[in-house]
Amino acid sequence: MMNQYGKHAQDTWKMIAPTEYAKIVDPQEWFENLGREAEQAVGELTYQIAGPDPKDETYLEKVGRINASKMQAEEIVRAEMLTPDPAVQEEPDKGVGDHSAEK
Repeated sequence: MMNQYGKHAQDTWKMIAPTEYAKIVDPQEWFENLGREAEQAVGELTYQIAGPDPKDETYLEKVGRINASKMQAEEIVRAEMLTPDPAVQEEPDKGVGDHSAEK
């Protein structure tokens, strides 16, 4: 089953790199695997970013620190693993539904 990271990547690829997406032989399996890899990377990166527990940190401070670290880790993973390389990204169709040139 595809996790949130795989789904995000699949939707992103369909939207900004449809030609490359079409080349993927089994998109379901490919994005499921990518999602699992991304989930693992987020987990590892979260704790690297969070660092060791400060000595006098309260429970709520720790929860806040871990949540902030996870959000930062997810942002990094989305950019580095889940978004197609800029070289294969395509410009959205311009002029679709735009009839200004006809006037």
